[in-house]
Amino acid sequence: NVFIDMSAVPDYIPAALFSSERWDPEPAPEMHWMLPVEPGRYEVRLYFSELFPTTQGAGLRVFDVEVEDQVLSAIDVWSEVGANAALMKTVEVNADNVLDIVLRHGTQNPSIKGIEVIAADNPGPQNLAPIVDAGQDTVARQRRRIRLNGSVSDDGLPEGSALQSQWRVIAGPDIPGSVQFTAASALNSRVRFSQAGLYTLELTSSDGELTATDTVQVNVCRRLQGCEP
Repeated sequence: NVFIDMSAVPDYIPAALFSSERWDPEPAPEMHWMLPVEPGRYEVRLYFSELFPTTQGAGLRVFDVEVEDQVLSAIDVWSEVGANAALMKTVEVNADNVLDIVLRHGTQNPSIKGIEVIAADNPGPQNLAPIVDAGQDTVARQRRRIRLNGSVSDDGLPEGSALQSQWRVIAGPDIPGSVQFTAASALNSRVRFSQAGLYTLELTSSDGELTATDTVQVNVCRRLQGCEP
């Protein structure tokens, strides 16, 4: 086993990738991959290392790599990273149904340890709006507090965002101050109604980009006996 310096490649790449290789002897044809893909733009990552003692020196192994219409010329792994070290080359290309990669001889035989293909136009995870539940319709006694049962779930996107939630009254007796929240930004805020009547409360939650709402009705009665949601 040979220790491989992995400092120049992404952390998720296993060292075992560099324990074997594909190489191409001198006679034609050149080493050629034809990878089936959906038409689009791709990032192609090519992985190399120089492990063979007789080619550990400047200019002892030099070759070209063609990825579709782009050419990486005169790749000399030893000159870039030395012996027993990982090297990654990256190129972005447009491809039809087949992505072509060709290694062409220069000095000695071209060799490669791995190929990674990533859809470059992939937008990544799509942010979805929070899922808001204001709870079930309920009843309350006039001038007595009840606890609201709001809940919010989210996909955690965009990264680093924090959910912001807020209760408000959107329907009910038109009497200023008749509804008082102890903490309107808390999902389980307590609320007090000074006047009887049917109220609609709305819970809103935002992830910084997208916002969602849900409502709950509260029937406020002078007495709870016979009071229904």
